Amino acid sequence: MKKSLILGAVALLASSVSFAQSTPPHWTYNQPEGPNHWGNIDPGFKSCEVGANQSPIDIESGENSGLMNVSRDTSLEAINPNWGSSAFNMVNNGHTLQVNYDAGSDVSFEGKTFNLKQFHFHSPSEHILNGREYPLEMHFVHQSAAGILVIGVFYEQGQENPLLDTIWGAAPAAGQSATIAGLMINATDFLPKGMGYYNYQGSLTTPPCTEGVNWIVLKNPIEASAKQLQFLNRHMGGPNNRPIQPIDGRMIGTSEL
Repeated sequence: MKKSLILGAVALLASSVSFAQSTPPHWTYNQPEGPNHWGNIDPGFKSCEVGANQSPIDIESGENSGLMNVSRDTSLEAINPNWGSSAFNMVNNGHTLQVNYDAGSDVSFEGKTFNLKQFHFHSPSEHILNGREYPLEMHFVHQSAAGILVIGVFYEQGQENPLLDTIWGAAPAAGQSATIAGLMINATDFLPKGMGYYNYQGSLTTPPCTEGVNWIVLKNPIEASAKQLQFLNRHMGGPNNRPIQPIDGRMIGTSEL
């Protein structure tokens, strides 16, 4: 009997240790665990501090300031996402509102196929385009054996966006999830009419700031009302955008100027 009790206690202890080790490191967008300190929070976050190809960046095509870090790349192909519908499954992970996407949707780029895993939001925008910080930016995150590809879409103030109303209307509290039985959403409906884009090599914009991410930032924004554009910031308790990172000599390509 004593032996079985001891073995049971050991098993329970091992279980509790395993649970503690699996708890992700805590980080925020505010001090003292904000972006300037991410690289020191956990050894796995070191790229946030020392990485040479970090995101987001300031994209300057010369349209406003005359400054330019973009060059035309005639090898860039048109982007035509092959996105189908997905059940509505959203989570508030404490950093953003994220909609996890059903399997079966993808996008092809440079001869490789990437599967759509989720989309989420940042307010204000993470990337800056021609000196402009947009009030909201949406990221469509794809992953496959070929790596990670993210498509970024800006929002600007204009007409009310019914699709965004669906997302905001179901937004759960931090650490909670939300599903709407019978509701199907199609990520394609969130894209602007024009699909011109900028392309560069960067990183995830949240810890662990993994590099090797292929970024496609769409040029044309989509519209949402002022109230809709203010919602995320208020719901998350403040901004959830990482500051601009050094370009460090990287090339930003576009299929047109």
